[in-house]
Amino acid sequence: MFLLSLTKRWWASITILLFFCTLDAHSWGFAAHRYINESAVYALPSPLREFFEYHRSTLKERAVAADQRRSWDPLEASCHFMDMDRWNDSERWTLPLHWDSAVQCYTEKHLRSRGILPWHAPQVYRRLVWAFEQGNHGLILRTAADLGHYLADAHVPLHLCSNYNGQNSGQHGLHALLESRIPEYLGDTMVQTLRRAEIVKHPARQIWQIMNDAYLHLESVFDCECLCRSEVPLDLHYAPFRRGNRLLRQESIPFVQCYHRCLGGLMGRQLAASVAHVADWWLSAWVEAGQPLLRSPWGPDARVLEDNNQEDNNQEDTDVGWKGAGDDDHSP
Repeated sequence: MFLLSLTKRWWASITILLFFCTLDAHSWGFAAHRYINESAVYALPSPLREFFEYHRSTLKERAVAADQRRSWDPLEASCHFMDMDRWNDSERWTLPLHWDSAVQCYTEKHLRSRGILPWHAPQVYRRLVWAFEQGNHGLILRTAADLGHYLADAHVPLHLCSNYNGQNSGQHGLHALLESRIPEYLGDTMVQTLRRAEIVKHPARQIWQIMNDAYLHLESVFDCECLCRSEVPLDLHYAPFRRGNRLLRQESIPFVQCYHRCLGGLMGRQLAASVAHVADWWLSAWVEAGQPLLRSPWGPDARVLEDNNQEDNNQEDTDVGWKGAGDDDHSP
């Protein structure tokens, strides 16, 4: 068994440059989700880093699989958000940490109507621990990629309120402005210093801390958009852009710059925090599983079948084998 060495060098910081060419208006944007998963690999210690680095293309491409499942899985959407504003303060601070307890108090239908992100992410973490214990490379990569997606969503303020796209405040399109346009236009200036991965002792508690921290910025997300609407000349609010054969419009560079300045670089910090926490949870799952020595990444027994048909055939078997192993709660 590999003994994890927590040396000073292991804790050293690394500097990354956030740069995106194109982004879609889903969560962080497809390109940003891929970037978060890929970057988290390099915050890991050996030998976990070598294994994930060898398969980083899989982690990167599958970073958006959770969003893609929304098109056919009616239960998937509720896993990506929580309308914290629909719970009063006393309710929110006393919500059960574990899924079974929460269902007993509020029913699954009620919870899903307000989003189950803080219960779902820890369950995916438990599944990753189990995948490491089983030595199932395909399941490790699929589950790690999904976990990275949900953790990244937890850092986005608009995933934590019912007015998630400004639709209730006359600010329709705010979702894409915050999570896609800022990295798209300003990614090459959003330099952040990231630390090496750390052990998470209580994932179910940390996800709430992540969300509570992001929720504190929600008011400024809305206020800054209103401020920039008044400060930036009307004819500079939008600019045309081409996507495929369609000519569309989106917020102009001057408007995005105004919004970014008003937020004080918030989304750069949230993106960097997403990378750091994804690496933390991957590392913690591996350590909790006993730090298994993963088979040689270049050997034939380590091949991961990435063909979609093969993956679909295997998915049911692996999920049946999981059944919430290692936790008293059932998967939401």
